Amino acid sequence: MVYPEECDIIFRVKGVVEFSCQLENPNSPQSQSIISKSFQLLQWKLSSKNVVFSICKSPVILWPNVSFQSSMESLTGASACGDVLQYIESDDCGGRKSSKKKDKKRSEPTVVNIKLLFEVTNPTGTEAPSLIQVGTQQHSVKMPMPLDCIVSVTADVSLLTSLFREG
Repeated sequence: MVYPEECDIIFRVKGVVEFSCQLENPNSPQSQSIISKSFQLLQWKLSSKNVVFSICKSPVILWPNVSFQSSMESLTGASACGDVLQYIESDDCGGRKSSKKKDKKRSEPTVVNIKLLFEVTNPTGTEAPSLIQVGTQQHSVKMPMPLDCIVSVTADVSLLTSLFREG
C-alpha cells in the first residue's frame, strides 16, 4: 500500500448513515429534487451537534461539531494527534500503547479506527403514535449508506486542525 510521505497516523472513520425519502412518482422531474434534498438532510445530520467519534479500543470519545470536547480531560483541541495513541489498547499483551514507545524506524503509519455514532440527547416525547392515510401511491426509499473515510496526518499536528477542519 502506498502512504503519503508525511503521514504518521491514519484516522479511519467508519459508520452507517440512513438515507430515506418518499417519492410519489420515481420518474417525475421533481424526484431528482426530492432525492437531492434528502442528501442535503444527510449532510446536515453529519454536521449536527449529535455526531460523536468513538476511538476504537480506547475510552476516548470526541464531539467534533461542538467546539472541541473529549471524554479525556488531557485531550484538548491543541493536543497533538499522536497523543491519542497513548489511550489505545495494544493488541499484543493487553497493555496500553504509548506514543513514546513508538518505533521510529517503521515506514507504515499507525491506523486509528474511529466509529461514527450519533448521540441521542433529547428524550422522545410522550405523544401517542399517529396514523396517516395517504391518498396517492408513494415509493419509499430507505437504505443504510456505509461511510468509510480516512484522514492522514503527522503525529505533531493538533487534533483540532486535523480531524475537525471544515470544508
